[in-house]
Amino acid sequence: MELFIFCRMGGKRDDICVKLLGEAPDLVALLSKFNAGKARCFLDGDRQKLLAVIEAGFGTFSPFNSLVREIFASKLASHRTAASELPARPEAVTV
Repeated sequence: MELFIFCRMGGKRDDICVKLLGEAPDLVALLSKFNAGKARCFLDGDRQKLLAVIEAGFGTFSPFNSLVREIFASKLASHRTAASELPARPEAVTV
């Protein structure tokens, strides 16, 4: 929902920062299939309200899903590039 509001308010994609909180081997694949229509909330009424807001702002879920997928794809690609440019950690030496 935060991405929706940020984008609808004119936020710039360059200002979005994605921080990975864990390592999931299939994270990129999962995010490439993002579908707002599959979102779940504790209360179904909350879910319906959130989905209605997305539909009102984008018409259907498709453009919103594409936007979110593009944001995550570009941010994860830049994250991987930045990580590969870090110097290798020195090996621990046992004395």
